[in-house]
Amino acid sequence: MKRPLSECLYFEEFVGRSDECTYGTGGTTTDQKLERKVFCSGLSTTIKNHPCLCPLLKASPRSMPALSLKGVFTAIATPFTDKGQICKNSLDRLVDHQLAGGVQGLVVTGTTGESPTLTEAEIRQITLWVLEQVNGQIPVMAGIGSNNTEKTLQAAREALALGVNGLSIIAPYYNKPTQEGLFQHFAYIAEKVDAPIMLYANPGRCAIDIGVETVVRLRQAFPHIIGIKDCGGSVERLSQLIRFNDPAFSVVTGDDSWALVACALGGKGVVSMASNVIPSAWVALVKYMEANDLPAARAVYNQYAPLICKLFAETSPIPVKYVLKQMGIFDHDTLRLPLTALSTAQRPGMDAVLTKVGLVTTIIA
Repeated sequence: MKRPLSECLYFEEFVGRSDECTYGTGGTTTDQKLERKVFCSGLSTTIKNHPCLCPLLKASPRSMPALSLKGVFTAIATPFTDKGQICKNSLDRLVDHQLAGGVQGLVVTGTTGESPTLTEAEIRQITLWVLEQVNGQIPVMAGIGSNNTEKTLQAAREALALGVNGLSIIAPYYNKPTQEGLFQHFAYIAEKVDAPIMLYANPGRCAIDIGVETVVRLRQAFPHIIGIKDCGGSVERLSQLIRFNDPAFSVVTGDDSWALVACALGGKGVVSMASNVIPSAWVALVKYMEANDLPAARAVYNQYAPLICKLFAETSPIPVKYVLKQMGIFDHDTLRLPLTALSTAQRPGMDAVLTKVGLVTTIIA
């Protein structure tokens, strides 16, 4: 059964094709023209062989770097204009800053990117822009997840159709499933998508943790679950995950204050918020730890520890967007409600730290 192109999730206008889309029907299309015009919330870009959800366009035009979950993956913030729209120029500068800093990968549209306040069209737009800017130089993962398993699966399929290299899937929040419910949630998705998956455990935000036994069970059942981003805040938990001792399974911290400790315990790196602003420093820290050069890694960490403290002084990504504006990477530090700008009480301390560590010389009012 075919459906109108108006119902296709990505293409409101196709160039030179028939008036039907066969996505999700198991059918095929006779259209051989592979150049399409994409219209996503104001985005108008002609892309050849664009990997949309239509089965006609299966091959990505970009080189697809292998996804090795180690080193520094930056969970990038989403820049908005002063009117609250996505700011492409700022996004391009942020991605360039990451590439110049040598990070091993990016995570887009996660919670650092304010995903709860983004529309589906904006998520697609941001993902496409980042993929275009990266151009296959490093892997790009999509941050997805909700407390609705079917919606999470749909988001996974849509992100993979755009060409991301893997998925970061947060635990279901608020409805507090049992460990069996968590296993079945992730298993349901893993059974239906054949792409690298990073589990994301953040009990402080989700009110539930992914138990170590559940993690091990998921990994043993689904080899394409390649790692976990852990924000559990427990040395023993991190140690238990690492002692699982599967060399193809990566344990990385999602808490910048734990970067040194996680690597010292045998973790593979960090999915970082701080690397939005200090990518090269955090890359150096992890590389020093890989080389067993603890004094050098400790020196890097201690140099930036005051900044890390300030970056978590208020809810993320409030402080990091303020810093990105001060660095001239973002034009504005706009956030979407319910998040608000960095409080006036926090700004003098933040400004002093930014000057001390050399990120800025002049503070923007």
